Amino acid sequence: MFAATTSRMARTLSRRVPSSSPSATTTTMNNTAAVARSGGARRNMGGGAHWMEVSPHHTMAGEVCGFFTWIWVFYRAKHDLPVVLGLRHPWEHGEDPWAIHDHVDNLEELQQNWEEFNEKAIRPGEDDDDDDDDTTVPQEESSSMMTSQEEESLSFYDSFESGDFSHYWRITSSSPSADLWEADQSAWAYDGTYAARAGVLSEPNSQTNLTISLGDIHSLRHGGYLTFAIHASVSKPVDLLTFAINDNVIRTFEEVTGDEGDWEEVSVLLHAGEHRLTWSYQYFGGMTSSVDPRRVGNSWVDAIKLRPFTGDVTIGDDDDTTLTLTNGMAPFELLPVAGAFIGSKSFVAHTGAIDASQGTAEMSWEVYIGPSGGVISFAAYASLYAPRDVCEFSIDGVPQVIIATFSDDWETHQVAVGAGKHELKWKLIKNFAGLNTAIIDDVDVPSGYQG
Repeated sequence: MFAATTSRMARTLSRRVPSSSPSATTTTMNNTAAVARSGGARRNMGGGAHWMEVSPHHTMAGEVCGFFTWIWVFYRAKHDLPVVLGLRHPWEHGEDPWAIHDHVDNLEELQQNWEEFNEKAIRPGEDDDDDDDDTTVPQEESSSMMTSQEEESLSFYDSFESGDFSHYWRITSSSPSADLWEADQSAWAYDGTYAARAGVLSEPNSQTNLTISLGDIHSLRHGGYLTFAIHASVSKPVDLLTFAINDNVIRTFEEVTGDEGDWEEVSVLLHAGEHRLTWSYQYFGGMTSSVDPRRVGNSWVDAIKLRPFTGDVTIGDDDDTTLTLTNGMAPFELLPVAGAFIGSKSFVAHTGAIDASQGTAEMSWEVYIGPSGGVISFAAYASLYAPRDVCEFSIDGVPQVIIATFSDDWETHQVAVGAGKHELKWKLIKNFAGLNTAIIDDVDVPSGYQG
């Protein structure tokens, strides 16, 4: 600034000095130059670039702070990211060195409340808070044929009685113009009055998909026994219907599953983990004379159920609901018994309660066994004597154990049960051979026989 001002003064003085005095002009210019050189440190004004310099100490300190910041971010992500993504409850982080390892009271209630809040928070159209005044869309009252007790025993159930797909479902197609799956009314729905109907496709090589990801529902990650009903109105090579798990086709329906109103129930074992279930309708085109004339209307899916595996169960003295006791002509009863095998009660049936010359008292249990199978173990004390009466244990109608003689004490029996759905049944059979009553009455029985 000082140098620039001196330069302007020099130009002004040179214009005012008479031209007849060149020596004066020269002296003035020289003095100006001398003053400019003596102006001190040189500075760039209005031109060039001058970068701010940071000391090495500050640079190193910034890098150290940044390093520890990212270490902390990664450390918290290790412990908290699954919670943020909904893969784990916030209290399930025992590996955290600061976690509380004491017993947590009411853990089941806490988990249920968390599940309800989590589901509510991700439901479209509702707030993500815990207020009770959230506005909900009224749903049509369910007309499902299932009882509330049956529905409570399921991990998941959907018969589309709301007339719409919940937020768990995803509908896709091969083109934007393709007709999509719909939850529609049907006079011959498998359960209730609604079912999922495949779209009507007219463009060759088109496809529409109905998908649900069970990983979005935390309680379903333990696997279970999946069933659904299907009516396939297809005829290959015109079209077909497929069911896939994680993009692996499990069942292919290439022909009509029967007349209108006929359904087929499909069952699949699901291992623990996340699963993506997809029902796909594919239309290839090219109607031929060989097409099944019953191929009319649409293909439908209904009554999708996931039952949890039975797991390890011990039936106690107060449990009279797990087993069905009222099959047959006479019931089994849970009664106090002196010398019971465990506890103070046992399941008891009497031949004399069968009010006929021939009949049964039956007790059954429907179980859902995981992929690795299981073992059913029970103890029996039989006061029986063939041919008057015998006790039979069967799996799916196939006898596994038959007790036909008087027991001196409790006898334990163990039978392997394969994976899948099974009906276990205990039967007290009176006169299993169907003999004449007179012959039965002439049979000598051991002392202490009670039937």
